[in-house]
Amino acid sequence: MIEEAVNTLKKDELIAYPTETVYGVGANALKKPTIEKVFKIKKRSKNKPISLAISSWEMFHEIAEIDKKQLKTLKELMPGPVTAIVKKTDKVPNTLTAGSDKVGVRFPDNKTAIKIIKQFGSPITSTSANITGEKPPKNHKQIKIPVDYIVEAGTTEIGTSSTIIEINKNIKILREGPITKKQIQKIQKK
Repeated sequence: MIEEAVNTLKKDELIAYPTETVYGVGANALKKPTIEKVFKIKKRSKNKPISLAISSWEMFHEIAEIDKKQLKTLKELMPGPVTAIVKKTDKVPNTLTAGSDKVGVRFPDNKTAIKIIKQFGSPITSTSANITGEKPPKNHKQIKIPVDYIVEAGTTEIGTSSTIIEINKNIKILREGPITKKQIQKIQKK
């Protein structure tokens, strides 16, 4: 299952993979042609950025720039059901970020997702495996978009989309999800 998913990614093809929140579409997040495939199958506007998923803090530092205080806060939240909007490095294509100098980063708390990303050796796209505007799939059987390989791992643990935060001097919640505003405020006070 993991090996097949990784081989699919290496062929510049798309996978659907589980996270703790919902199933995501995975593609090489650092290659423009694979990113464009994700936009196409999701029927997503190219003006709306796509996040990426990592499997380690080393991988995080390759694609994002962040100060020590912000990193400390992030390490309290990740791995977990959070997408953090942070300053990107030049390694991240503008195609992924819709031209923004920021990128959404996900460090999923799901062993299968982590193994896939780690074995692939590079960040993969992290966007729900559905057509934009439709309900995100909580189960591999709910995936209706045309991907090349589906990682069949049952139902996701949480079943709702991740909390989205933007990190500058303070944390701004852009979409509340499994991690609440109260939980984030508690972490910030540490």
